Amino acid sequence: MPNQVVRVFAPQPVTMRVAVDAFLAVCRAKNLSPNTTAYYSYRLRAFMQFLDAQGMAPSAEEVTPTIIRDFLTHEREANSAVTACHAYVTLSAFYNHLLRDGVIDSSPMEKVQKPKRPQRIIPTFDRTQIERLFAVMNGRDFLDTRDRAILITLLDTGIRASELTNLTVADIGLESNQLRVIGKGDKERIVPFSPQASSGMLAYFLLRNQLIDNYREPDLNAPFFVTSLGDPMDRHALRSMLMSRGKRAGIKGVRVSPHTMRHTAAVSFLRGGGDAFRLQKLLGHSDLTMTRKYCELNDDDLREAYRHCSPLEALVGRGAVPGRRKRIR
Repeated sequence: MPNQVVRVFAPQPVTMRVAVDAFLAVCRAKNLSPNTTAYYSYRLRAFMQFLDAQGMAPSAEEVTPTIIRDFLTHEREANSAVTACHAYVTLSAFYNHLLRDGVIDSSPMEKVQKPKRPQRIIPTFDRTQIERLFAVMNGRDFLDTRDRAILITLLDTGIRASELTNLTVADIGLESNQLRVIGKGDKERIVPFSPQASSGMLAYFLLRNQLIDNYREPDLNAPFFVTSLGDPMDRHALRSMLMSRGKRAGIKGVRVSPHTMRHTAAVSFLRGGGDAFRLQKLLGHSDLTMTRKYCELNDDDLREAYRHCSPLEALVGRGAVPGRRKRIR
């Protein structure tokens, strides 16, 4: 029998576009939140646009640590250090997926150091700024009543923008004063709110029903917060509304956004005597890593806390420090 020539064909390199599409499909199959999947898509498109601008078209396995470092440097200089950190996290998730699927033998991310993220204390609203925000939505029409209810809910519960816009009528417990919130990873939690917040939410709910259902029995699965046309309110509309209200109120020095509302609620909870463990549960954090950021105190908080909790005065008593000098007259 004549010798036969056996041809071994090497697998074709996987293009970046094919690899990214496959990764996003896996994200959807794993039931990651739509926001997380959309952000992965956004950051990976930015990476591919960077490659195109550099005149490079590497396959997924041809991307080197140097290419990734150059991209992270570009993101830091063109945008911010925070954006570079987000890009690093996205690329790490992407290449871990390729490694698990056997598309690549080793991840270039193993040799790339995570960019340092600047640690800054996020500013919060003070009492005067909150009062000014409420002052520009003090009417009795639908929009003012709705926006007051939104501001009340964000400040009283600290829930995320997506969590607020995903609230349904059934999630609002006006009698029990608590919300059923679906957070990241479809994790459900119960978040209490105050009787004062309940009053504001009820006032909006009555106008909402009049607008949508004309006093018919409301659909319990329908969105709780809606536009003046009765359409569901999304995160972009929420952010736009808060920015507009902030400009009308003349708020400066702090960004008027759902995240600032969340941070303000968290810091206010701690200042009122709440502890970090309860705050972690209220905010829906899986561990204390994120919660610790809300526990950072500014200089005024630190001075006030120290005034009440001086270690020396706790040991020897206020005004009883040994060897205290007499005032020179």
